[in-house]
Amino acid sequence: MADNDANELGSVLEPETSSPSIVTSITYPLRIGVTILFLVFGVFGAWAVLAPLDSAAYAPGVVTVESYKKTIQHLEGGLVQEIVTRNGDWVEAGDILLVLDNTQPLAQLEIANAQLVSFAATEARLTAERDGLDEVIYPSLLLSGQLDGQAEMAVQNEIFAARKAANEGSIEVLEQRISQLESRAEGLRALKETREALAASYAEELEDTQALLSQGFSDKLRLRELERNYASAQGEAADLTANISSTEIQIGETRLEILQQQRQFQNDVVSELSEVQTGLKDVRERIIALQDVVRRTVIRAPEEGIVNGMQVHTVGGVVSPGTPIVEIVPQGGE
Repeated sequence: MADNDANELGSVLEPETSSPSIVTSITYPLRIGVTILFLVFGVFGAWAVLAPLDSAAYAPGVVTVESYKKTIQHLEGGLVQEIVTRNGDWVEAGDILLVLDNTQPLAQLEIANAQLVSFAATEARLTAERDGLDEVIYPSLLLSGQLDGQAEMAVQNEIFAARKAANEGSIEVLEQRISQLESRAEGLRALKETREALAASYAEELEDTQALLSQGFSDKLRLRELERNYASAQGEAADLTANISSTEIQIGETRLEILQQQRQFQNDVVSELSEVQTGLKDVRERIIALQDVVRRTVIRAPEEGIVNGMQVHTVGGVVSPGTPIVEIVPQGGE
């Protein structure tokens, strides 16, 4: 029994007696790897320390400005008329960098100013017509001499006088017709009164003749003649009444025609005035835009700094819309 226990104990302890060989098999490659790593890093470290400078590699470099640069562009572009600054120049805020040709925007601005004068003078004339004034009252824009409006004001004065005379002349003709019709109606009324009076006279005479005839002092022939005269006078009075009514209707129609003509004239004036005021508003906005275009043909430095990256070098060259023209490096840029 004791021998068996000793054998079992020996079998259990036997693997432990073989462990040194296993450890030796694992640590040997590890030692080799560590040795290789030390050799590699040692060689590269020695080379980095001992290598001469003339054997180092070269690479291209770019020097940039650390602070924010001001890139200048032009909205419309155009032809270069004058180059005032060059790369490396120091400029203050507002200094001129270059000038573009302003011939075209100035021509457009001149046309727009002429339209402004025309619209403003026309508006003043139409306002005077609408309000029934005896003369045109022009705005200070035309009277101050800021714009040359003398010729246009003279034209509008002539138009105002001609239209006023034509309108008043047409109404005067209608008023004269009314006056004639009223005179005719008055004459017809007087004639009607005469005929009615004559008819009344015939009626009295007819009544007397009938009384005499009943007494045998008159004949039927006289009676029949008086009856005819009485009927004729009454008929003429009735015709005159109808003519008076017709004349009064014509008078009313003529007065209505005057009102319609005045209303039509006012409607035309108001409609034209609305169109002119719309055109005046549009041309004023266009002038503001064109003035800004002309102002921008002189390109100025937004702030002080050094001119850099100038892309324009030739007078007469073309600057494309929206493309960078020049850069301004602010003071203290690194």
